[in-house]
Amino acid sequence: MPQKENSKLSIFNLFKCDRNKDSENKPEHSAEEKIILAATSVFQQHGFSGAKMQQIATTACVNKALIHYYFKNKEQLYIQVLGHIMDLYWTRLDQEISKANTAVELITNITNGMFEVLKENPECRGVILQELAQGGPFIEDVKNQISLSCEPALLKIMTMLQGFMDQGEIRKMDPMGIFMNLSGMCHYTFMQLPFARISNLIEMPTDESEYFKAKANFIIDMTVKGLLK
Repeated sequence: MPQKENSKLSIFNLFKCDRNKDSENKPEHSAEEKIILAATSVFQQHGFSGAKMQQIATTACVNKALIHYYFKNKEQLYIQVLGHIMDLYWTRLDQEISKANTAVELITNITNGMFEVLKENPECRGVILQELAQGGPFIEDVKNQISLSCEPALLKIMTMLQGFMDQGEIRKMDPMGIFMNLSGMCHYTFMQLPFARISNLIEMPTDESEYFKAKANFIIDMTVKGLLK
């Protein structure tokens, strides 16, 4: 099997099989990257059980035999998709927290980073939600990938929060608890979006980006006010 390229891809704009257009106008993806992108979309639409390898091949504009050249079976491809999503998510968070110099900036950057990556990659969050809804049967298979993607950024967040506490900038609390609550509020905003769209109690703006911006600002404000002395 060829060496896997270490690429950070956005799923938001999936390519189309338009072979008549100038190739200069299309993003440059390797065959393996195209398969992972296409598989993410198909798994999001049909779930692991309902997804077919031929559907993935058609979406990726490749021959099904090429999928089996890179991935032994559907399970291996699905595990690779889950690992890719973890890498995409935590790479973005690591970039955002590296820009923070104060506790307020850290909370703001974590929140905005989560909102942006979840908003830009609806297929990714759909795959993860379906995996969790099934009880996480493949999570154990991506444990090492989660550790590689998650632990460096998470350790950095814990260290920074503890440092701000030691400096007296914020109240002394469990750093992991702070992050877990912040992460839960950000993710639930997207989980409850279908209900928000039909609820008579929530006024949804025409432009949903305004809704996300308002929710992010609310989460930041509530968290910061709870942490500041």
